[in-house]
Amino acid sequence: MSGNTESTSRHSGLTRRGFLGTTAVVSAAATFTALSSTRVLGANERIGVGVIGTGGRGNSHLSVVRKIQDEANVDVVAVCDVYRPRAQKAAEKYKVSQIYMDHHELLGDPKVDVVSIATPDHIHGYQALDAIAAGKDIYCEKPVTHWRQFKLTKRLAREVANSDRVFQLGTQGMSDDAWALMRQLVRDGLIGQPIHAECGYFRVGD
Repeated sequence: MSGNTESTSRHSGLTRRGFLGTTAVVSAAATFTALSSTRVLGANERIGVGVIGTGGRGNSHLSVVRKIQDEANVDVVAVCDVYRPRAQKAAEKYKVSQIYMDHHELLGDPKVDVVSIATPDHIHGYQALDAIAAGKDIYCEKPVTHWRQFKLTKRLAREVANSDRVFQLGTQGMSDDAWALMRQLVRDGLIGQPIHAECGYFRVGD
């Protein structure tokens, strides 16, 4: 996980891209990175995060935001889940006042600057497209779409490229330094001659 950030004093205001850099460091293991545009925040202004999907991954996102909320000048301002009892439980746990059952309503909330998408794989792409259309920046859980939705993946890539929105996919584990280190160990012969490698393509596939 990486990202270029503008340097801005914590006391004078944090750029939203600066928030990306701050969060990336804090959440490499916890999988949440909130993203947003380059507008510099005022001294009393905070970044509003809306979390779409309050299951296991969504709760991980909520937990990380709570841990970094003061340092990163960020608040969860809304949660959304099609199953209201689950959304209510998350809202109570993380002290979020606004609950939605339709992600379009959350995207229409002017207090939401960044959306975190933690719903089932096959609706990631559609919700991300809706978020771009609504002018929100996006952190999306992996995979970006279901593996049968490659056309949707391409469409989303085009829409992001043609917008001024920031999009981050939660692939921190795949960009971990451990993989580069392992490659170097093999190249330098420090683990001996490899004779077998085992890989998995789908962690939870169909």
